Amino acid sequence: MATTLQDLQIDYDKPNWCPGCTIPETYIQTNPSTALISTLKTGDRVIGSDGMPHEVTEALSHIHDGIMYRLVSRYFGETTLTPEHPVLTIKHEHLRRKNLEYQSQWVEARELKKGDRLVYPILKTEKDIGHIDISFIKRKKDTKSKGLPSSVPLEAEFLRLAGYYIAEGYVHRRSINFTFHSREEMYAEDVVAIMQKLFGLFSIKRYRKGRKTIDLSFNSSYLSEMFEGWFGKGAANKKIPDFVMFLPKEKQKELIKGMWRGDGWVGKSRKRHSACLRTISKKLTEQVKMLLLRQAILPTVSVQGAHGMHKTAYSIWVYGPRDCIKLKEILGLVVNNEQEFVPQRHLLTQNFAFLPIRKIEKQRYKGPVHNLEVDTENAYVTENAILHNCGDFGIWVSLKNAIVQLDLKPWEVVLVSGIGLLS
Repeated sequence: MATTLQDLQIDYDKPNWCPGCTIPETYIQTNPSTALISTLKTGDRVIGSDGMPHEVTEALSHIHDGIMYRLVSRYFGETTLTPEHPVLTIKHEHLRRKNLEYQSQWVEARELKKGDRLVYPILKTEKDIGHIDISFIKRKKDTKSKGLPSSVPLEAEFLRLAGYYIAEGYVHRRSINFTFHSREEMYAEDVVAIMQKLFGLFSIKRYRKGRKTIDLSFNSSYLSEMFEGWFGKGAANKKIPDFVMFLPKEKQKELIKGMWRGDGWVGKSRKRHSACLRTISKKLTEQVKMLLLRQAILPTVSVQGAHGMHKTAYSIWVYGPRDCIKLKEILGLVVNNEQEFVPQRHLLTQNFAFLPIRKIEKQRYKGPVHNLEVDTENAYVTENAILHNCGDFGIWVSLKNAIVQLDLKPWEVVLVSGIGLLS
């Protein structure tokens, strides 16, 4: 007798939580920033496997007491999750050879192996804005503040200034300030010229020989409040605002240039191609990673733990001739004869990066775990992986449990699940 849907009806209470979950410390790619999964709620927007934002329809959590899997990949870090949580993966077919085909599939965490490739999306949302409005309410007793323009064009100069501020700037209650090394006077002069042109503000400049620095200060309490809102206050809270993250990637090059001039460096040796940008802002780290992926650059993120007075720091590395040449072109550095033959990159396409699993660890865990229901896309993105949400996979688990309880022969039933991706 053929198996019917009625045959799969079973008498047991379905769980009111999702079987696949992650630990509270898991960072999720939001729209277009990052946040701990434990802080997300219904209505928030997260990035799906298509690189587009989708709404969280339900945030779930429960207490887990059992084994967890820690997936450590090359390039982007790690994700810790329950054994049955499905991860979008390209299985590595041959230990010592490259795959001839790249077919993605949902694979439970416990079925993954070292060398399998985690699929990672590249942001797709793009919204070009010609200018940003400058609006503020002048205080009643304020008779000294200089007026500001009603808007500023979102072009190369403002975006480069934003990069300088994110790297080297800070705000005081009444001023916007920048500190450059004495060797970086060209960058300091660039800031002075941009601030004067865009906002009509002149700089108070101080050379500190003992510290080997150039300090710039621009007096405007209103603009300092805007910069704080746009780009954050304090190194650990630096960020890129939505209206910049959604700009076309060609415009974003000037932002990258400003940031790299301030907090980054590029190796000068042609024998060892490398470059690095450092920050103590986790949010900024994830945003810069996404910006570089849009530029077809696959960065490596490393973490330096807090010690003594030093906070946790993040290094965003660019390795290899292919990616370093691309970065140098963005930064306006001379490439000369470096355009030698560079092999094709098999870990990056127009829509996805493929991150080889470097290490898998099993560990005992007792405590809260979290998962998300995501509208339409049914998936969300961590630091280094795309995870399936609860809904469809919960049905999948229920079907498998039904088959087991009904003692059906494996060859008599077929279960199929899949997702279509464009590369």
